[in-house]
Amino acid sequence: MKLSYRLQKEDPYERYPDIFKEIHTKPYRPQKRFKLIVSSREDAKKAVKAGIPMLWIDTPYTKVLRYPMSIPDTIVVPREYKEVVESGLNVHTFESMTPFKDDTIIPDFEDVVVFMLKLDPLAARAMVDRSDINKIYLQKRILQEELEREASEVYLHDYLDIPVIETDMRREDILKVTNRNKIREVIP
Repeated sequence: MKLSYRLQKEDPYERYPDIFKEIHTKPYRPQKRFKLIVSSREDAKKAVKAGIPMLWIDTPYTKVLRYPMSIPDTIVVPREYKEVVESGLNVHTFESMTPFKDDTIIPDFEDVVVFMLKLDPLAARAMVDRSDINKIYLQKRILQEELEREASEVYLHDYLDIPVIETDMRREDILKVTNRNKIREVIP
């Protein structure tokens, strides 16, 4: 499948999985157009196998980054693909194609932090505090997604070399909240 305002077959005889729904077009349109229907993790895997860039973020994956709260199942697609995806799940977009790999729906930890910067910036700060992540790649991704303001609000520039943007929140208040919510591991 290729993207041209809508999804179209590259080869007229190409077979496609059942996750692609044909859109009725006017008779003078020569090519059939499709929408992508994603309702589960398996559908996301089929889409990636068909060449659609997509990431899957769910609660078990965020727990690996020591985020104890649950989040709704979310698919992340490039901005260009937003209009062709139809889903009852949360659909989120990234500006850059960097995090999308050819063969997997599993995002890098740093891309989950970038996603959380939009969803819950304090949680993103907590993930950076609690996890061992590649700070150089995280910095690159924040700049690509133009999230400098969100990163500055939670003082991620303590860890990263990003431009500091003035914020209403005080550093002491942010640190108080993150310190109060630290995960305390119990040794059996």
